[in-house]
Amino acid sequence: MEVLRKPTANAGSSITSLAQRGSTGAGGNIKIETVRLSLRSGGVISSGTFGQGSGGNVSITASEGVQVIGKSLTGNSPSRISARTGGTGKAGNLTIETGRLTVTDGGRVNIGGEKIQKNLNFQPGQGNAGTLRINADIINLDIGTITAGTVSGTEGEGGDIFLHSSDLRLRNSVITATTGGDGDGGNITINTDILAALENSSITANAFEGRGGNIQINTRGFFLSPDSQVTANSERGVNGIVQINLSENQPKITKPQTEAILVTPKITSVCQGRSNSTVSNNRFVITGTNGLPPNPDDIPDTNLAWHDNSILIPLKNRLEETKSTALQETVKIVEAQGWRKTADGTIILTAEPNTVIISTSPSAHSCKSSATQVSGTEIAL
Repeated sequence: MEVLRKPTANAGSSITSLAQRGSTGAGGNIKIETVRLSLRSGGVISSGTFGQGSGGNVSITASEGVQVIGKSLTGNSPSRISARTGGTGKAGNLTIETGRLTVTDGGRVNIGGEKIQKNLNFQPGQGNAGTLRINADIINLDIGTITAGTVSGTEGEGGDIFLHSSDLRLRNSVITATTGGDGDGGNITINTDILAALENSSITANAFEGRGGNIQINTRGFFLSPDSQVTANSERGVNGIVQINLSENQPKITKPQTEAILVTPKITSVCQGRSNSTVSNNRFVITGTNGLPPNPDDIPDTNLAWHDNSILIPLKNRLEETKSTALQETVKIVEAQGWRKTADGTIILTAEPNTVIISTSPSAHSCKSSATQVSGTEIAL
């Protein structure tokens, strides 16, 4: 279902229910059930009262999503879903149930006595704002507004806002139950898993003369940018209360540890029967240079490399060395120095020389030679 601006019209198409000025009865209710609902370019769904009676209630159920986007061609009328009062009667209640609610580009979801259209002769009434309830898995506000308040010069009380979702996000957006007159600020209750208010967003239940409203936020994760705020103040009255309840299992953002923790694994012995040691005596040791970066976020150094400090010995060299060592340990072979004869007549060469004994015969004697010269001839005897 779509509610759009006509191409030639300054204001968008609308679905409205009004109690006219001077009337005493309540305005009619609006109930829409659809798969998807989209309001664009100034499209409006609204109930209101200009009389003494209450404004009608607006109930929207869209299984997939509701979109409230943009403004009219002239920019005077935003796309909106509202329940307003322009008289003394109370504004109606507004209920939205959907899978996803999107309010962007100036779109509005509001109840109360605000003056919405700049060129419309609409004077905010003195009645109180109603109750705004939104149940959606996701609520996304991007330059969008959800309000339940009144403006200055009125006596009405601010309305109450109840938001229930899994994910609520605001960017440059407003959720407010503020009153600008004598009335007290309304109350805001938010139940969500994640709430993020960013880029100059605000959640307020302020007041001027009256008491500030109360804000209660129940969430698992709460994120508020420095330029955003959550307030329940009063200009001249008593301030309200802001209560933010974070559940114990809220998401936490933690910085990883700088140093890596090395857990030494246990290694089971191959055969425990061969050793008296137990499994707890085993160790697994990691050695080497460099290692992990100092911080998990750092980029590892690509120049790092693994160096093997061991000395490799070829298998062939090891075998030759083994043989050489074995030969060195055996008895050295030397040249034969002697011989001996066994009983069976076998000659055996030996490393020791034979002992030679020289004996002298008793009959041995030395003879002297003599020479006789006869007639010039020398004869040796």
